[in-house]
Amino acid sequence: MKNLPITYDPMDPASPDQRATVEVIDPASVPASYRDAQRTFNILYKADWGLNWNYLDQLSVAAGTGALVNNVVSMTSLPKPVAMILAVSSIWNRDASGAPYGGGNDAVDSPCIRDVAGNYLEPGAPYLGGYYWYGGWNPSSPLSWNVFGGTWPWVQRQATGLGVLLRRSREVVRDLRADRGLQCT
Repeated sequence: MKNLPITYDPMDPASPDQRATVEVIDPASVPASYRDAQRTFNILYKADWGLNWNYLDQLSVAAGTGALVNNVVSMTSLPKPVAMILAVSSIWNRDASGAPYGGGNDAVDSPCIRDVAGNYLEPGAPYLGGYYWYGGWNPSSPLSWNVFGGTWPWVQRQATGLGVLLRRSREVVRDLRADRGLQCT
């Protein structure tokens, strides 16, 4: 890919080298003929634009075999495609003080994947063998990387305090729930 920088958010301080080597397979550890491909894969895997994979590119576990199965969802199969969030800015990880590092993540978790009765909300659910995700939103751990399912407000980084971020995220989730007439667990 000749335009790797298009996958970076300009507010994310992670360098291409950090994206290529931090907490991923080090390109120097693979055979020489694969090093460039591994580096490119790592950088793209840590893109700052995280896909709403819970709804659009689901990864489930096949019943019986345990194999991971990719369930790609067509935008035309969604009841209201205009209301679907395709991708948002994302984060790779955070240190003990809460500072982000390592770039972004190619996928993020949705704030709500089940209704109050425990039914899956995503197209194609339920998954008989299991369902893979990063753990959803984790607002009870404000310094964790997935406090908001891996999403991160790079654009507002310098002006947004955690309290404002939490309040705005709750407002977004409330609005999404109201739009669908749901109460999520």
